[in-house]
Amino acid sequence: RQEILQKLQVVRSRREEHEASTPHWTADILRLQNSLEKSLVASAPPILQDIPGSLTERMCRSRTLLFEMGALFYYWPEIVSAAQDLKAQGIYPGHVPAS
Repeated sequence: RQEILQKLQVVRSRREEHEASTPHWTADILRLQNSLEKSLVASAPPILQDIPGSLTERMCRSRTLLFEMGALFYYWPEIVSAAQDLKAQGIYPGHVPAS
């Protein structure tokens, strides 16, 4: 429970810091915040239904995926900013030039 409260505090803070971010990021971060808030009152952690394996495996993988998603949302504004800086320099990471 304490871990979820800490994550929720970080998510809220991050959302406030980057209010002017893209609407997609804002909507996704709000969904993450809502999921964390719901998990505080739920009797069991959320389990993604489309993950194969036993209940224990699905619970572990669901938790891992939720935390990884939170990390991605946390750093997303910096990722976008860095990509914009590179684009301004004519650098396109991940773009494979035609041979």
